[in-house]
Amino acid sequence: GPLVDVARGLDAEGIGARVVNVVSPKRLGPQFSELLLDGAPLFVAYNGEPGVLASALSQAILSSPGPRPSRVAMHGFTLGTSGTFPDVARHLGLDAPGLTAALASAFPEVVGEVVSR
Repeated sequence: GPLVDVARGLDAEGIGARVVNVVSPKRLGPQFSELLLDGAPLFVAYNGEPGVLASALSQAILSSPGPRPSRVAMHGFTLGTSGTFPDVARHLGLDAPGLTAALASAFPEVVGEVVSR
């Protein structure tokens, strides 16, 4: 998907990135934090209201003694729309260019140079 494409592009530039697909926020547990890179920023893209996933992620991370992100940035949408999947994803910034821009905006010191090339 688009987020995997963004992560591959970052990896090609020497910026380590990991994509974790969360199917059900209600099923996140302390083991989730083991998937994080300690001290690295965490960018979360959610096909919906990002606060919904933020709450579950925070609880999972804080309930574990495992790795901790340096910061967390959420990306999603609060108002829905209709159209074809590619059109809606582009409109909401959930396609590869939109996700790259959101990631660069959230963490310019990490990603800004790569995006501007």
